[in-house]
Amino acid sequence: MSAPLKTVTAAACAAIAAIAVTAPAHADVVNFGYNKSELETASGAANVYARMKRRAHSLCAVNGPQPLAIRRWEERCEADLVADFLAGIDDARLNQLHAAAQDARRRHASDDDQRVW
Repeated sequence: MSAPLKTVTAAACAAIAAIAVTAPAHADVVNFGYNKSELETASGAANVYARMKRRAHSLCAVNGPQPLAIRRWEERCEADLVADFLAGIDDARLNQLHAAAQDARRRHASDDDQRVW
């Protein structure tokens, strides 16, 4: 018998591509489903984390070319949504994966800052 499907609900920012950068976004309720048994192994937790990131990206992405301000908004929206999902699940493996991903992102950003153009 498989474990029951768990659902995490989070407030997500939603944008419409046609709206100007300064227009306020609205919040929607977003669900993220996973099986608790997936979190019992490192590979299962990695799969859940990858799905979580894809879900956040699909909800926050504005299609087509966009100004830097919109891209920054997308990144913040995705980060906030993943944080909401993680808080709702509260799993040590997922939290470790997220911390490692954040550290790698900071190192990469630091490397970019040190490049001479």
